[in-house]
Amino acid sequence: MGKKKVTYNKNEGVEFKMMFRHHQDPLYYDTKANPKIFVPVTQNMNEGQLKVVESFPAEDRGEILEADQYRQRGYGP
Repeated sequence: MGKKKVTYNKNEGVEFKMMFRHHQDPLYYDTKANPKIFVPVTQNMNEGQLKVVESFPAEDRGEILEADQYRQRGYGP
């Protein structure tokens, strides 16, 4: 039995950049939050690619949420 070669189509995937959180992000000083986030490159995305982007948690994509939403997700005091 040989290994199957997996091929990927780059046009179907979504390009992300891994970046450090901005210092104005409320989760910047929270030790429970990741210090890095995935920021999607949103140029010319189709519906399938938008679904992939939305599958990542909003706080890990660099979106700023309301304080209540952060507390509901277990961040903060």
